[in-house]
Amino acid sequence: MQRSSFALHLPSASDSAQGHRYLTYGIATTQEELEKAFELVWHGYTKVGLHPDDSTGARITKYHLLPDSKVFIAVAWHKKESQSGTSYEPQVVGTLTVLHDGCLGLPSEELCKREIIDMRLQGERIAEFVGLACSKEGLDERVSLKLFTLAYEYCYKAKVTRIIASLTQRHVGFYRRFLGFNPLGDFNNYSLGNGMPVQAHFTDVAGSRDLFKLRSSVLFSCEKWRLFWQNEVHRVIRESSKARPWSTKQMRYFIKRCPNLLTQIDIHTANALSAEYKRYDMELGIT
Repeated sequence: MQRSSFALHLPSASDSAQGHRYLTYGIATTQEELEKAFELVWHGYTKVGLHPDDSTGARITKYHLLPDSKVFIAVAWHKKESQSGTSYEPQVVGTLTVLHDGCLGLPSEELCKREIIDMRLQGERIAEFVGLACSKEGLDERVSLKLFTLAYEYCYKAKVTRIIASLTQRHVGFYRRFLGFNPLGDFNNYSLGNGMPVQAHFTDVAGSRDLFKLRSSVLFSCEKWRLFWQNEVHRVIRESSKARPWSTKQMRYFIKRCPNLLTQIDIHTANALSAEYKRYDMELGIT
């Protein structure tokens, strides 16, 4: 069987097959998994104007460097038969990142700082959904809905109580009707959104999770939904608790890979990140 730098398990007979490919889900941890996820987000965001069409080919923000950020990915393993046997070629077809409120705050504070501060004062545990992107293949398989399922289950297990999402006008309807999000502040030009008008939204995890499960369950056959829950959801949530922060090598690679990332890291950010990584007995190595 073909070797891969992807840490996600190679498909087995029990995984959900779609013709000559298998779909698996997990947390991006290796450099290749992370890079393919960030490339997919770059393509999706540049297409709708949320990221400049620059030469980096990958979208990463300083918030991705936080040690407790979780980059969920969907991988299509394309099956190939040859005289030497069966091999699988992985392709990231969907991704969604969950950012925890921490030393850097949240990206959406640029849009609604006062409201988020009020949530903290009320004792809410906040996370933000960012970097949702799917390839055409992922859209055909409704991968985004399964990524939302993983993100909701992860937040529920992590005792997150509020989720924030910063949305363009074209995405507001889906998040409000399908996921139960509510507006938080007004539309404003968003620097992390390439200056496009964006509005922050929020939802309560428990109620929104139940609503999403109700809405999404009717879109899948019972068998597909059952296999996804049996083969993917519980395994990914277990693995998420074991995921380690980026290594210093990975950190330096992505900073070099995306020079605009370095412009987001001032002395305050560098010191805050270094303090966070010391909790894991790791030296960040950023000055």
